[in-house]
Amino acid sequence: MEIFKRLISFFNKRYSILLILVVLLSYGQILLMQPWEDDQGLFIKMADLESNVGYFGRGPLGEGAYKYTAVPFIPIYYFFGTKVYAYFGLILTLYVISTLFIYKIFSKVFGEIAGRVTSFIFASGYIASDGIWRMTNGVATLVSFVLVSLFFYFYWKYYKTKNYKFYISSVLFFFLSVQYFVVRDHYLVALAIVFETLFFAFKKFPKSLLVSILRIIPFLIIFYYCV
Repeated sequence: MEIFKRLISFFNKRYSILLILVVLLSYGQILLMQPWEDDQGLFIKMADLESNVGYFGRGPLGEGAYKYTAVPFIPIYYFFGTKVYAYFGLILTLYVISTLFIYKIFSKVFGEIAGRVTSFIFASGYIASDGIWRMTNGVATLVSFVLVSLFFYFYWKYYKTKNYKFYISSVLFFFLSVQYFVVRDHYLVALAIVFETLFFAFKKFPKSLLVSILRIIPFLIIFYYCV
C-alpha cells in the first residue's frame, strides 16, 4: 500500500514520465510490426530518391499532396537500411514527443487537469491508431499534431497578450502545417476563421471585424497557394 502511494505521488509530480510509460505500453509493440502493403513503396523510394514512386513524387522532397512524406526516413534508411524496427522506432519516438506537446499546450491553454486528461487519452492510443500503424502516414500525422498544436497555442497566446510576435508565430506554424501535410491539414484555415470569429471579430464591431479580416488574409493566401 505504501509503495502504491509513493508511485501515485511520484507520477503526480512527474506526469510526463507517466505519459511516456503509457505510450510505451500502448504502442511499444509496433517495433515488432511489419510494413503495410502501401509502405513497401517507401523502401523503393529510399533506394532511389530521384524516382517517382507511388504517391511520394519525384526527388528527395517529393511532389504533390504527399511531398516531404519520405524525408524523415532518409537518415533512417542511411543508418539502418531496411530494418523495419528502426522505422517504427521513429514513429514511437514521435508519438512520445507529440503526447508531451499536447500535455504542455493543453495544460497552458485549458489548465493542468484538462492537459493531463487529454494527453492521457492520446497516449493511450485511441486517437488515429490506424494512421499511426502505417509507417509513411504515421510520421506525417504525428509531426502534424505537433505543428497544429503550436499553431493553436501561439494564436491563443496572441489572443491573451495581443503581442504580434505570437500572431506571426501562429502564421508560421500554420504555413508549416499546411506545407508539410496538406492532405490532412488543409482544414486549418477554417480553424483560424472560427478563432477570429469567436474571440476577435465582434468585440468592438465594426472596427474589430475589419481587423479580423486583415489578420485572416495571410492564412487565406497560404491556403490558396499550398492547397
